[in-house]
Amino acid sequence: KGFKPQAAADDVAPFDATPANIDARTQRFDLPPGMKVALLPKPTRSQAVQATLVFHHGTSESLANWGEAPSALAELLDQGTQTMSRQALQDRLDALQTEVSVHASAGQLAVTLSSRREHLLAAIAVVADMLRRPLLPAEGLEEVRRQALSAIEAQRKEPSAVLAEALSRHGDPYPAGDVRHARSFDEMAADWRGVNLAQVQAFHRRFLSASHARVGIVGDFDVQQVRQALSE
Repeated sequence: KGFKPQAAADDVAPFDATPANIDARTQRFDLPPGMKVALLPKPTRSQAVQATLVFHHGTSESLANWGEAPSALAELLDQGTQTMSRQALQDRLDALQTEVSVHASAGQLAVTLSSRREHLLAAIAVVADMLRRPLLPAEGLEEVRRQALSAIEAQRKEPSAVLAEALSRHGDPYPAGDVRHARSFDEMAADWRGVNLAQVQAFHRRFLSASHARVGIVGDFDVQQVRQALSE
C-alpha cells in the first residue's frame, strides 16, 4: 500500500560516438590560472554526468623524497573539510546523489565525480571545498596508514603481486626517493610508517593547484553554468 514504482528514465536519442563527432561536439577552453577544460554536453539517462579532474604537479626533482605523502593526501580528502566534518561531507554528497573518488599517482592527483544535472553545480562546489580546505585529520591518517600496511602485507602473500614487484624492480635505474623508483614491499611499508601529518599538509600547500589542472565533463549539463562554476 502506498508503493509508487520509480519512473522509468526518459528515452535518450542515440549518440554518435565516432571520434569525429565527439571532437566536433566537445567545447574546449582555458580558465585562469591555467586550467584546461573539455566539455561534452549530451542527453543521458537520468540526466547523468561524469567528470574527471586531474591535477598535474611537480617535477622528478621537486617530488623526490615525499614518500607516501601524495597518496595519504588523496586518501584523506574525503574525510572532511574546514567547513564540514567527515560525516557531514558524506551526507552532503549523498543528498546530491554524487559519488567522488580520489586517486594519486606519480605527479598527479585525479578526482572522478559522478552526479546528475540538477546537482552538478553544487557537487563541483563541494569538490572544490575538499581540494582547497581539506580537514586532514590526524586520526584519519592513522586509519589510512593501517589500511595501507595491511594491504602491503596481503600483497606479500600473492604470487602475482610478488612477481610484479620483482619485474618492476629489475633494472630499475632510479635511486630510492626518486618518484620514478620501483619500490619494494619493504620500502613501501617504510614510507607508510614514516609519513606524518605535517608532510601531508606541506604537500597539499605546495603542489595542489589548478594551474596545471585538466577537467573533462561529459553528460547532461549546461555549459555556461559549468564554466561559471569552474571559474569560482
